[in-house]
Amino acid sequence: MKRYYIYEHVRLDTNEVFYVGKGTIKKTNPYGRSQEKSRRSELWKKVIKKTDYEIRVVFEHEDEKIVFLKETELIKLYGRKDLGLGPLVNFTDGGDGTSGAVRSDEFKKKVSNYHKNKKVTDETKLLIKQKRKNQVITEQHRNNISIGLIGKTKGKPSPLKGTIRPKEVGEKISKSKLGHDVSVKTREKLSQKLKGNTYQTNILVLDGTLKKFILDNPTMGYRKISKLLGIGKNTVLKMKQELLG
Repeated sequence: MKRYYIYEHVRLDTNEVFYVGKGTIKKTNPYGRSQEKSRRSELWKKVIKKTDYEIRVVFEHEDEKIVFLKETELIKLYGRKDLGLGPLVNFTDGGDGTSGAVRSDEFKKKVSNYHKNKKVTDETKLLIKQKRKNQVITEQHRNNISIGLIGKTKGKPSPLKGTIRPKEVGEKISKSKLGHDVSVKTREKLSQKLKGNTYQTNILVLDGTLKKFILDNPTMGYRKISKLLGIGKNTVLKMKQELLG
């Protein structure tokens, strides 16, 4: 049975993925570089003039549609350079022109069952861990991830949210904290982190950026806003309570 695979071209100077592609496994030279340079874009050639690269096969399956779907996901994850979204020199979104296609319920179920029943071996886990350890994530990539997470929440809210904590529970927590010694190093870190994160000195508060961001994203948690804007959590929480109640 014919099998298909997704591969990544990785720069050896920065260990950054710069191209994602799809191929067919052959009995001879399955992952070879035959005619690589002759059929690649000028942007791809510019990269390999600066550094050598390696091919990493990251996904295999006998269903070509599933492989196309995975290719699209990876290109979206890394981001295309020509669109200013990431390091990839790809000029399409992948999927062999299937962007915007309507997936049948049968196809969606097939993809879902494949991922549910897929078992990852310890060897594969180790390879993934090693790959992530050496991977260089650019500032542009970090910004793309942050933008993609705006407005999204993690899982379902706690069923205890909004409930009043019993007095005895509060006393128990209070007693557990008694005698807890905070090191000087920890105090210094907290002090550094909180510097400038007040209504009086933080420019993002003074110029109205925080206020506008909260009003534009009313469902986003204060911790997420704090991380995205670099403002203290207490400052964000206080402003959220004043604006939204």
